[in-house]
Amino acid sequence: MPKIRDIASASVPWFMIDFTTGQIITSKTIPKTMTDNKQILYAPDPVPGLGFEPLNPNRMGNRKIGFTIDIIDRRGSQGNQLLMNQFELLRNQVSFIRSPQGLTEGLQFSEFPRVVYSGWGTHSFPQNCFVTKCDFTPRTDQTNRLGISTLTQVAMELQVDENNALWRAWRFYVQYSGAILGSSSSVASVTGFGSRPY
Repeated sequence: MPKIRDIASASVPWFMIDFTTGQIITSKTIPKTMTDNKQILYAPDPVPGLGFEPLNPNRMGNRKIGFTIDIIDRRGSQGNQLLMNQFELLRNQVSFIRSPQGLTEGLQFSEFPRVVYSGWGTHSFPQNCFVTKCDFTPRTDQTNRLGISTLTQVAMELQVDENNALWRAWRFYVQYSGAILGSSSSVASVTGFGSRPY
């Protein structure tokens, strides 16, 4: 089995850019697990007396990218608090950062966090995403002397904004590379023509 890495060794790390707060989120650790889902929905058409239900195209759901990552920092007395505060901003409304009235005013109907995910671990370009999940699982056996966590597992789900220029550029690339270059690559990998199979 291939060795599973949880420390980034590549020159390009994973990252997210949160334009609502102006922060760049990254870490030395890399996502341990990743999912990339998109619903394809059909509407069954029950016909009396027929032994099956014909399916008609209905709609497709949003593309969802999910991952879990360990956020670790044992270097100082604050533990991983500073790194976790970046993720904390992703699960709260962000208007208080710009509002002089304080932390509790001006939040209603304010903007929810959105990020550009680098595409690390997937097959796609960076994409503009809605943050739909940001859950923390602190490791209680990984705390410092002040009781502050030094290791927390973060589970995230990002829904890609498919009405965005980044998505449209990606779709244009997919249409070209998938239909033409992808077919050539798959045939070459099976026949072994010109290179190793994978």
